[in-house]
Amino acid sequence: MGQTIMPFYNEIAHMPLFIWDPRSGKRNERRQSLVQTIDLAPTLLHYFGEDIPADMQGKVLQDTIDRDKPVRQAAIFGLHGGHVNVTDGRYVLV
Repeated sequence: MGQTIMPFYNEIAHMPLFIWDPRSGKRNERRQSLVQTIDLAPTLLHYFGEDIPADMQGKVLQDTIDRDKPVRQAAIFGLHGGHVNVTDGRYVLV
C-alpha cells in the first residue's frame, strides 16, 4: 500500500507572521525578510531579558522588526516521512 503526500506549495508554506512590540512605535508596516517559527522563542526570550540557550537554533528578530534586517538567506521546511523543501523566500525547491 502506497501513500502519496502532497508537497508544501507556497500557499501552504508561506504563513504570515504578525508581531507588534508597543515599545517600537511601529504600526502597519510589512517586512520582506525570511523568518521561521524557530525564531519566535529566542525573540520572546530576548524581549523579556532572558538568556537564550546556546543550543537554540532560532534568531532574535528585533532588527528584522525594526528595519527589515534579514536573519537568514534560506530555510528548510517539510515533515518527517514527507517532502523536504528549501526556499529563499521567493523560490521553493521541492
